[in-house]
Amino acid sequence: MSTTIRSFVALDLPCEAQDFLEDLIARGKKTYPRAKWVKREQLHLTLHFFSAFPVTQVEEMNKLLEEVSGRFSVFPVTLEKWGAFPSLRRARVMWVGIDQRGEERITMIREEVEERIAKKGWEREEREFSPHITLARFRSPFALTSLEGENISFPTEVRKMVFYQSTLTPQGSVYQELGSFNLKEVKKNG
Repeated sequence: MSTTIRSFVALDLPCEAQDFLEDLIARGKKTYPRAKWVKREQLHLTLHFFSAFPVTQVEEMNKLLEEVSGRFSVFPVTLEKWGAFPSLRRARVMWVGIDQRGEERITMIREEVEERIAKKGWEREEREFSPHITLARFRSPFALTSLEGENISFPTEVRKMVFYQSTLTPQGSVYQELGSFNLKEVKKNG
């Protein structure tokens, strides 16, 4: 048995946001049939990816994420823009982005997770952070310039942080939840 696993920390999306994204994917499949589209259970906002996380430390990671999630409240986000890596003109990954205020909150949570990961001496993620939800991948660069003028807007909220194991299979990645942590509920007056 391996002593390390591929894994990642993510913010999960509520069902209504997943429904909205599934509708975008269904439309996209007609327009871009050569893309490899993600499955519903793969719709999330990745905060940190580990190519080799120590299996023996999963419980410690869950404890860390429970502490972090307890420091942040549920917050609103709007799914509002199309994007691609490295660009819409040479897309390898198609994604949906988040409004600026939502990005700021997500970045704050990510920074807290990163700081605690660094203190534990675990694998750091070096690439620049860009909050997004991946919808599709292309084998070779593809022009998505038709998306440049298309606006989307779907208000939702972030309620939960999850630690996932990611297992590569010939059919694609399979995710298994290793820990799930609710953000604090906002107290309503009245």
